[in-house]
Order: sequence, then C-alpha cells, then structure tokens
Amino acid sequence: MAYPPEPDEGQPGLVLLPGGRYGYRYTNSDDVIILRSPDQSPAEQ
Repeated sequence: MAYPPEPDEGQPGLVLLPGGRYGYRYTNSDDVIILRSPDQSPAEQ
C-alpha cells in the first residue's frame, strides 16, 4: 500500500480523495470508506 496514497482513480487500496482526505477502497468495490486525515483531530471528523 503506497503512502502517501495516489489520487483516487478507482483503484483499490488507500486513495487520496479530491478534498485531501484519505479513503480506502476494497478490491471489486466502487465504494470508498472515508478515513480520518492525518492532520485532523478526532473531534473534526
């Protein structure tokens, strides 16, 4: 898994979303699970 992640182009794994947040996409899925950004505190989610 690449870090920092590559911009989201539909690939599985860790991705960088347009707003700067990170997401994770499972293989064979179009859905992205949005993750907390590294510089974001839990209260800002």
